Amino acid sequence: MDNRVETSIAQAAEALFAAQRSNGSWPNHRPTAVLGTAGAVAALRIADPDRSGGPIDRGVRWLVSAQNPDGGWGGVAGAPTQVVPTAVAVAVLQLVAPDAAREPVGRGLDALASHGGVASLSDPGMTMLMTMFLGSAGLADLHGARRIPLELLLLPPRLWRARLSFRIAPCVAMGFIQAHHRRPRGVQSLFDRLGRRAGLRVLAQMERGEHRPGGYGGDNWLVALVCIGLVRAAAPRDAISRAVDYLRSNANVDGSWHIMQGLDLIGSAYLARGLADAGFAADPRWTRAARWLCECRQDEPSPLFGAPAGGWGWEGPR
Repeated sequence: MDNRVETSIAQAAEALFAAQRSNGSWPNHRPTAVLGTAGAVAALRIADPDRSGGPIDRGVRWLVSAQNPDGGWGGVAGAPTQVVPTAVAVAVLQLVAPDAAREPVGRGLDALASHGGVASLSDPGMTMLMTMFLGSAGLADLHGARRIPLELLLLPPRLWRARLSFRIAPCVAMGFIQAHHRRPRGVQSLFDRLGRRAGLRVLAQMERGEHRPGGYGGDNWLVALVCIGLVRAAAPRDAISRAVDYLRSNANVDGSWHIMQGLDLIGSAYLARGLADAGFAADPRWTRAARWLCECRQDEPSPLFGAPAGGWGWEGPR
């Protein structure tokens, strides 16, 4: 191998080891996200308006500052405009600050229309979710959406687990929000009550498998959606409070939120693999990283996902 290549690899490895934490892991910087911020602002406004006024106001200001010149929003501040973050940001600003954000909302709706609106999305589930967000803010009609039959969760998990996969939590949350706005009657109300109980049990199982209470996978956007769903389903207050506390604890001082919290595990795994491939597997610092990764393994099976013990979740230990 060329000596210059060997030197570069050695220098890169030393730079990585210099950034390593004492426990063997590495920090993984994440940019703040429009979805994480907008979702958290909406959830706190719905679930905890009295106590969370400061984070809500700062979040609104951050969203307005992250708007692109064309009126839309990208996934992160400064990214090209996309339909999903634009739809969510517009809906949340209209819901939380309809007067103060009238001009940004108007520009956002124009940008959304210029990109084909939510009908341009190829994923039917995402189209439904965006319509639900806009409808919650009075910007779309919710009555034409297909009903989410949460009572199917009463069936054995093997019959629905593979189809829902990681979408279980958002599907349950969307079902709760949908039922709140539709107010079913007659036999349908019975199905909704059964589905609500089943959905709450599924979310409780998911939460128990996480490292932090209220985490639901370490994704602030997902936690926000679940939090809104829990409120709309009149869930026990302690379940709502755990989601609220999770979101409040992840707020940045500038009013923003990340979309994902638990990326240190993934980043550390990639770095450890790269360092091993580069010939550093015998280095004590690499051994420390491998030990940390092993300690992050789940020591219990996940009945919700049908996974045995020994795998990894999103947020470190457990």
